[in-house]
Formats: sequence, structure tokens, C-alpha cells
Amino acid sequence: MTTLASLALSAESLASRHAPATGVPPLQKTLAELEAEAARLNAQQQQPSQNRGEALLAQSTFDARALHRQILELEQRAEFAQHRVEADGRDLDAALLARTDEVVVACIEGAVADAVEDGEKAALKEHLESWEVEKKRLLEDVGLKELKWETPAQSKVEDMQLTTVQSPPRRRALDDDARRHGEVVRRLNRYARLDASDRRRVDAEGGLRVASDFGALAPRPSQLSVAWRVVHAQCREDRSFDEALAAFPGQKRTACDAVRFNASKRNDNWLALGCRRAVEAQYRDYVDAKLKDAGPSLRTQVMGVATFDSSDDAARYAAYLRWRHQLPRETQDMNVLRNGEAAWPQLYAALRCGGARGGLAVCSAEPAFGVGLQRACRARAAYDDAVEVLGWAVDVDNAQKKVDETARELESARRACAAEHAAVLASASTTTCPYYASCANLLALDDADLRDERVQRTVEDFCWHALWFGTAPSGSREALRRAATQWGAAHFDPDGETPLQYATVLLLAGDCAGALAHLQKRRLPQEALHLGLALDAYGLLEHARSSTTDVLSPPKRHTTRSPFGGNGQPPGSLDEGYDLARACLAYARHVAAADASIALEYVFWPRHRDALVKREVSYDDFDKSVLGDALTSPAAATVSILLDTRAYDVICGAPTPASGRGRGALDDHLPPQLADQLIKIAARDAQKRGRPADAARLHSLTGDDVSVLRVLVERLGQVVATTNDADRAFWLETCNDFAERRIAAVVNELRASDEEELGYAFESLLNLAQFFDAVRADACSDALRSLDATRFVPSTDDSVGPCLDAFYRRDPTVQRLLPEVLGATMDVITKAYQSGRRARQDARFASAAAPGKPRLHDAADAAAQDLRKRAALLVDFAGLLKARLPDDVHARLGALEAMML
Repeated sequence: MTTLASLALSAESLASRHAPATGVPPLQKTLAELEAEAARLNAQQQQPSQNRGEALLAQSTFDARALHRQILELEQRAEFAQHRVEADGRDLDAALLARTDEVVVACIEGAVADAVEDGEKAALKEHLESWEVEKKRLLEDVGLKELKWETPAQSKVEDMQLTTVQSPPRRRALDDDARRHGEVVRRLNRYARLDASDRRRVDAEGGLRVASDFGALAPRPSQLSVAWRVVHAQCREDRSFDEALAAFPGQKRTACDAVRFNASKRNDNWLALGCRRAVEAQYRDYVDAKLKDAGPSLRTQVMGVATFDSSDDAARYAAYLRWRHQLPRETQDMNVLRNGEAAWPQLYAALRCGGARGGLAVCSAEPAFGVGLQRACRARAAYDDAVEVLGWAVDVDNAQKKVDETARELESARRACAAEHAAVLASASTTTCPYYASCANLLALDDADLRDERVQRTVEDFCWHALWFGTAPSGSREALRRAATQWGAAHFDPDGETPLQYATVLLLAGDCAGALAHLQKRRLPQEALHLGLALDAYGLLEHARSSTTDVLSPPKRHTTRSPFGGNGQPPGSLDEGYDLARACLAYARHVAAADASIALEYVFWPRHRDALVKREVSYDDFDKSVLGDALTSPAAATVSILLDTRAYDVICGAPTPASGRGRGALDDHLPPQLADQLIKIAARDAQKRGRPADAARLHSLTGDDVSVLRVLVERLGQVVATTNDADRAFWLETCNDFAERRIAAVVNELRASDEEELGYAFESLLNLAQFFDAVRADACSDALRSLDATRFVPSTDDSVGPCLDAFYRRDPTVQRLLPEVLGATMDVITKAYQSGRRARQDARFASAAAPGKPRLHDAADAAAQDLRKRAALLVDFAGLLKARLPDDVHARLGALEAMML
């Protein structure tokens, strides 16, 4: 409770701090006087100097939020300062607490407003990030996953190298993911090009590892990595079979040959066994991850330190299931224990993680499982090992005998196990331990359709159950394949967001073509392509038969118009299966703009794949003059990539000074003569497209100087009479450079091929270029001198006949220049005659002024007479020519003749 004395002391203390001592008289005041004095002093305290505040505000930065909160606080304080406490005995502390609460509330409201603003900014940032992710996914859907634009590097001008006037196309950078995938394909092609001895050496060092290399690039964890694990195990690139082959003394095949042999012989049990091991390895990783996370709790709270340390993973996983309340009551009521935990879940987990050999490690030393079940587990492990050896053995007959022997033992053990556990197999599944019933059913091979949802809870469990029965004697994956196709993609991927999950089911079922077609339809072409390359390298795609034509559901985002055009079905859609060669060409055209050498690896993979199968590569389609469509023909696709990217040095090799090329990416895939032939076809195609500079360069890369000369003659004939622009200057410079370097060698080739007229045309065009340049420069004497060098029009009476004969033998490119040459010649003669007329008049005046001296106008008269002679010969030459000339040329010839007369 505040008293008058304490309030007086507070007022005096406040006055002593903020006012002179004389401002407060030393006398007793009433409560009203004290309140008035306190209010005045408080007002003085809260009114800072205006000028000083403005100066500070101008000199420093401030936080708008903090300033807002301070304003609110000052408003509350000002309101409190003006508050009058009634002198009726009310508590001053309560008033102070109330005002304090109001100030706190105002601060809280300001903080809330700041939090709302921060939340809005965070939501906007999250929205932008989600849009970036969606945009990236959309780009991936249309096939733009690997590419990004980058500023083209400064091109380096090569010496003695034909270039083009057009600027090169912008290069796009290939992202790391696409580049690493391309390197894997390059290694795959390099392996396919090896001969038999080198291939055996590589196989001894590790063999073909295409599935491992591709799978290592998949993000983890992801459904794509699971799909690659299935391919990896099915192609035997893992080491899960080492124990089965350890005791096999016979000769073994390489992994590539073994997979191809079993695929061609339809040995589905061997392939299905690899798929089953992939699913088992996936579940083993799942169990290891759960035990790693829950290990401390299991050790200290659930099992105890001593029991946990002495137990194996099967017992720990059973304890984990009990701890997570995932064990059914029927399993706990059986009270059959192993290492202090329920025994049947341990056996099922061992079978699920390691197959029959893993189950044997759990049940071999436990009498609670029964002798019959232990025998069945041992027999199944032996049978699986025999099937594995059969797939690798070169001596198939002896290996098949071992398989038949173990199959008979497995049949006997299976019957014994069924008899021993007949009660649980015959009883209802809801009244017995589901793990007990599942283990007995699996080892007795009693009923493939008997599943308990409390045990088989996932798609992987369902597939493993089907593969367990499919890898048994007389078993197959047909039941799994039929279930997958009948249920369709909508069952395994109801929302359309995980198409790889259904593709993995199809791979496990042996429907490789259906899996790739499903991915292609769901707009995952890159994933489908690389999975297809790995499967095709081992022959699995070649012998696959898709049964998913009319079953798969349509994509989630259905469009009436296909991005591929046509009838709305993309290449490789379900109606036509999966065309790997077409997919390779399409992807190669996509990445060619960034890396042409990697694009060629995809183009030529079907060709190198033949080397793995037939040991001989066929190049029949490269020998054809008409290559076909770039979407179906590797040769046409190569030409298209070469001309579209203009990466001539990369694909063909850098040019050499002696008219040839170095080694390029094309030489890795084709013999030299076929590579040169393909470059010549590309050169002809470039000429048809109106790109003569590219055509000339490609011809020069093959060493065909005659074809280069033909392109130069044709192009020079088009620009020689035009204005002196950049295009004409480029071609004149190129032709002069070629004449300096290669004309001597070309002349010999022209004489050998009876095409000397082409060389004369080239020489005439160069002289005509000088003639037209002199005409534009009004250098009449130089122009007539260059014209005489061409021997195009006569200059004397004796040259009329030879010029006529030579004209008919000239190249058509030169013949087409006749109107321009005649017109320019008439201009030169007219200008020279007019300028000579003034010179002749001046010479006559000079001669008349100096009688007795030599006649000065005789030389001028001789020059005029020569021009009149040239004009007459030009008119006669044009009249004798059996060529149609424009009407204006004839009119100008008549005017020229009249002027000369």
C-alpha cells in the first residue's frame, strides 16, 4: 500500500533529478499538489529536444518495426502521465500495474503484427520455391532435364580452315547428370567394340557393369534406385551368387553371356531368382535401417543389454515388432521363443531378407521349428544354388542333373514339411499365428495364393511371395505377370505420382518391354531409355514379350494432343511397344546441341549391340544413297546432328593442312571409308539446304578437293557480279586461299578425271572478280586487262571464233554471267571512249599550237580506234552467240555501236 510519505519521497527524488534544487520548495505539499508537480516533471522528461531528434534521425538509419513499437509504447506512457489518481484512497500500485499491462499488450500486438508479416514473406518464399520445383518437373516432362543455356565461348579462328559467314549456333551446357549417363553409354559401346580376347580380360576384371554404373547415378532413396536394383540383380552384377558358385568346379560364362543365354533359352527361373534376391536385399536394408534407429532403445529398454548383445538381427527385429505393437496377438499367445523373442516372426524375417539360406541360419539349431521344416529349408537352399549354377555353367547337362537331383529332394522335403504342419496349413488364418502359417506355407510350397495381410503388407511383400513360388520347381512368374497386368497401373499407382513403382512390379514380373512402355507413357523418357539400354545390353529387352497392351491406365494428366504429334500416341507407347532404337535417336537429337559426341553414343548403340549378339556389325543402311528419316535411320540421324550442331571438329575431326581431317567421334563408331562417305552425304545435304560454306568444309574434311572446287565455283558465280558486301568478300577470300594452297594438286585431279573445264571456270571467275572490282573503281584499263585474261569476249578479229567455241565449253556457272559481263564491258568501253575523246581534243589543240613537232594526238586516236574495234567485236560476238540475252542488252549494244560510229 502506497502512503503519503512514500509518494512525497518519490516526488522529491524525481524533482532532484530533473530540476534545480530551488525548483522544489522544502515544505509539505498536499496530494493534489504532488500529483500536479509529478505530472509537470514527467512531461518535461518525455519531451526531448526537437532539433536534436531531427539531427539524430538525419544522421542514422532506423528500424521501422522498432520505431512503430516505440511509438505505441510512448502513446501508452503519455496516456498514463495524464491520468489523475483520485484522492479517495485508491491503490496507486494497481493503476501502475494496469498501465504496465496495457504497454505489454501493445508490445505483444506489435510483435504479432511483425510475426504475421514474416509469415506472409515465408509463405511467399515457399510458394516461389514450390513453383521452381514444379517448373523443373514440367521441363523434365518435356525432355529438358539435362540442358541449360550458357554464353557461347569465343570461337578461335583456325588457320587454313574454311569457315562460314553465319554465326555458329548457341551451345547449351549438358548438366552433370546427363553427362554421367552419356559416359556410361560410352563405356558400354567401348565394351561392345572389344574383340573376344579383350572382352574376356575385361570380364575377368569385373565385366560389364552398366546397370551398376547407371544405378549409382539414381538418387537415393528413390523408386528409381529400387528399379535399378532389380535390373542390377537380374543381370548378376551383384555378388549375391558367390556362395552358390563357390563349390562349382566347372567352367563358367561371363555375366553378359550368362544373362543372354538364359534370356534366349527362356530359363525364367534363373532370371526370377535374381529378381527375388533384389527384393530380399531391399527388405534387408529396410530392417537394418529400423534396427539402427531403434538400436539404443531396444538395447536398454526392450531387450536388455545382455540379451541384445547376444542376439542376432532376426531376434532384434522381432523385438522391434513387439515394441512397435506390430505382432499379432496370435503370435504372442503361441509363446514359441528364440533368444527371448517370438520365433516365427524371426524365421519369416530371415526368409524375407536372405531367402532359404537366411532362413536356414535361424531354424537349423532350433527344435521348436520341427525337423520337417528344417529339412525343407535346407532343400530349398540347395535347389536355389543349383539353379544359380545352371545359369552360369558352360556344361549345361551336368548342371541340369544337379538341378533335377535337388528338385527331387525338395519335393520330398516339401511333402514332409506339409505333413508335419498340416494342422496350421488346414486351419483358418485368423485363428493361428500368421507368421507360423506363412513360414509353413512358404517352405511346404502349399498354396501360392495363401497370403495374410498382417504379414504381407506392402507391394514388395506381395512380389516376393509370388517370386518365392515362381522360383520353385515347375514355377514361373506368369502368376505375378498376370496379376500385375490384370490389376493395372491404377492399383499400384492410384494417384499417378509414382509410375516407377508399377514399372518395378513389371520388371519383377519379367515384363521389361511393358515397364519401359509404361515409363514412356508417363513422360519419363530418360529413365525408360537408360533402363532399356541396360536391359538390352544383357539381351533381356530383346527377348521380352509385353503383355500390357490394353491394361495400363492412361496418364494422370491426359491431353488430347500428343506432344509427339501424330495420332496422340508417343513413340514407344503401349500400342506399339517400346522402340529402343527410336528412343535412342530421339534422345540423341535432344542432347546433341550440348555434346555431339555423347549424342553419337546413343545413335550407334543399336549398331554396337549387334556386336554383342552376332559378333559382326552390319552397316547396310550406311551404304544407301537415300538415308531415310532421321527418327528411324542412324545414318540420317548422324547427318542431321552434324548439320544442326555444326560441331565438325568434334564429330569429324579437325582439318589438316594437307586437305583431310584428324580423328573424330565418328571414327569411334564407323570405319574410315564409311565415315568419309557419311560426311560426303552431309556435305550434299548442306548444299541442298543452302549452306555452301558448310558443304565446302565437309568436302575438305574428306579430302575431296574437286567437290570443294565445285562448291566454290557455284557460289562464286552467284556473288562475283554483286556489290562488294561481306558475303562476296568472304567467298573471294576463301577462293584465293584455296587457290594458294590446293590449286596445284587439284589441277592434277581435274586432268585425271577429265574435268579441266571446272578449273578453267574457277580461274575465269577469279579474273572476273578483278574485272568487276576494276569496273566499280572506274579503272578502265585494268578492267579491260582482266577481261582479256578471262578470254570471255574477243579483243581481236582472230579471237572471235575461239571465244565462241570456248563459251560453249564453259561451265554453266560462267555462262550464266554473260549478261552481266556484256553490260559491264559496255560500261567500260563507253567510259574509256568518253574520257579518251577529251584527251584527243586536248592533243589536237597541243599539236596545232606547235607545228613541226610530232603529232601528239596519234596515240589517242589509236586508243579510240581500239575501243571502236572492241565495241564492234562485242556486238558481233553477241550476235553470233546461240544464247538468249535480255532485251536491254541488245538495246545497249546497238547504242554502243551507234556512239562509236
